Parts: sequence; structure tokens; C-alpha cells
Amino acid sequence: MRDFTLKKYEELCLALLDSGYTPLAVYSYLTGKKKSNKLIVLRHDVDSIFSHHQ
Repeated sequence: MRDFTLKKYEELCLALLDSGYTPLAVYSYLTGKKKSNKLIVLRHDVDSIFSHHQ
């Protein structure tokens, strides 16, 4: 089973930073405002336990 906890997300982010990757906002990436050749663009979805159809 995959571990999608905030702790694992934090570990991923720290590992990427330790490896020399530069975090970049999607907008900056799409508009060509990158400052590094070694960059990472992360996208995440947040699921809700609440239904929007109630």
C-alpha cells in the first residue's frame, strides 16, 4: 500500500532539496521563468471525505 501521509510528502520534498533540485511553481515553469536546469514541479491532488453532492 502506498503511503500518502504528510510525513512522507515532507521526506520527499527534503530528499529532492538535498539532491539539489529547485522547487518551481507551475506558472513559473510554464512561462519559462526557471532559474535552474535541475528543477522539480510537483502537483498534488487533495481528496475530501465529504461529498459535494449532498
